Amino acid sequence: MYITIDTGTTNTRVRLFNNDFQITDIVKLNIGVKHTAINGSNKELKAGIKNSIEALLKNNNNLEIEQIIASGMITSALGLYEIPHLVVPVSKADLKDAAVTVLMEDVSNIPITFITGVKNNFSQENPETMDIMRGEEVETFAILEELPKGVPYLLVLPGSHSKFVSVDEKGQITGCLTTLTGELIEVITNNTIISESVNKKFVDEYKKEFVLKGYNQAKKVGMSRAAFLCRINSNFYNYSYEEVANFLLGIVLQSDVDALINSKAITFSSSSQIIIAGKYVLKQGLIDILTSEGYCVTGFFSQNEDNLSGFGALSIILSK
Repeated sequence: MYITIDTGTTNTRVRLFNNDFQITDIVKLNIGVKHTAINGSNKELKAGIKNSIEALLKNNNNLEIEQIIASGMITSALGLYEIPHLVVPVSKADLKDAAVTVLMEDVSNIPITFITGVKNNFSQENPETMDIMRGEEVETFAILEELPKGVPYLLVLPGSHSKFVSVDEKGQITGCLTTLTGELIEVITNNTIISESVNKKFVDEYKKEFVLKGYNQAKKVGMSRAAFLCRINSNFYNYSYEEVANFLLGIVLQSDVDALINSKAITFSSSSQIIIAGKYVLKQGLIDILTSEGYCVTGFFSQNEDNLSGFGALSIILSK
């Protein structure tokens, strides 16, 4: 049996896997490194993870655990054990070799193996080339396990902070690019004059037509002007809340596409296959937009998609 720990900014997931690498139990915590930043201490995070491990063991007859593997923001300065990022290019073997196993008795009497994150090469002349990630590199290798080998990929992981990860034909991560997709949508939806036009709600029912309308308006006049058109469309063109929310989604995703095309942070060429994972609405929005621009795009659909970090951690540490 194995336990994986995935800590993000606001949440932590502690999963129990059997020896066939199937999830048998999971504990979800509304605690992440944000709490360390606010409290000035990681005590709450430590206690939450400790209690989660104990709960998994108690609920499963105290089965013998072969290994505990942790990834994500848990290896940052705000986590439990800081490890410097690896610099691209980074392979699965590189992450395994850089992993550190530590006994933290105030968390568990079982040693924890920590997987570090990845960063781009630093350029003094162009700060835009720099980017970092902790957690998405593990998800990247989980996705690559289900894709053909020997092919360059651009993997897209949309979310609060969307990640674009370039992978070469050797299966090495060669760069990453981060945007504030989800956070921007959340802020505009809840904290601007546009909130009335979307009823302070994110997209519930995906509407391709309105996503593409928002995308194309943002291409023409920029995000700020296009965002105000949400209000115009609501007041003068009888757009429903749902239609405006989809229009706004297209606007924000347009800035992601701009970054993808123009950024020097990732290695991306016409030979790269674009694979988009993540939750349906953001995934489908990017698929439709990039397809409309002539790119060949594939959605990533897997029974493991909600637990990529756990499967990726196991794939890295248990690889031969």
